[in-house]
Amino acid sequence: MENIDAPNLHLAVKFLKELRIQMVGGLPHYGNYGLFFRNDEITTGLMNNKKEIKINLLDGSFHYYDTENGNTFDITKPESPKSILEFLQNLGFETSKLELNSISLDQMHRYREFSILGNRYLELVRMRLSGQYSQVYLWGHNFDFDLVWFTGSRSSEGYDEQIDIGVTPGDGGHPAPYLYVTPRPFNDKIINSELPIGKWVTEGWKGILVEWNELIVKPQNEIVDLIEALFNIGKKNFDN
Repeated sequence: MENIDAPNLHLAVKFLKELRIQMVGGLPHYGNYGLFFRNDEITTGLMNNKKEIKINLLDGSFHYYDTENGNTFDITKPESPKSILEFLQNLGFETSKLELNSISLDQMHRYREFSILGNRYLELVRMRLSGQYSQVYLWGHNFDFDLVWFTGSRSSEGYDEQIDIGVTPGDGGHPAPYLYVTPRPFNDKIINSELPIGKWVTEGWKGILVEWNELIVKPQNEIVDLIEALFNIGKKNFDN
């Protein structure tokens, strides 16, 4: 898979995140900041059992739904962002500090391909977890899909012990898509653990990095098994 450069779509994800925050009360571990990928769409999810705002990555439609009534805009058109902002402002949303640009179908289609696989693999891994763990969220800040498992304990510094399992289209430190597994707080002793795939990263952030193109050529069941194996290695981070 080629590198995914989709700045205007990333901006739109941040935009949807801010709208969701305005509609959804506080949730554990900032769950009210998270979005979802469903049926080729980036969505806020159904908020308060009534409202949903989403972008379809196949045709570029921006859809607002409220209690069996809806409005749709074509976000590929240059004039649509202004119309969307005015529409939402008239509904009572605070939009004065929000930004939104039109988005090319090319950006949306490339990110859709990545999202379908990334979201699917994380959901399949999630089905194998037990204990305390999050939903699979799409985060506006880093533009990544992430699932978090918690040990249920807190570190001596007062932080939740957790393992993030996520996929990102790339970032400033690593522009190509990759999977990551990051135990936190990180214990350097775990770096001695042998990995079935990927490598340890210790600069910028600490954890396991697997190149996306190395992972997705494998059969789906093997991919999920490998991610689960990396997760189990990550759990050793919390061994006494």
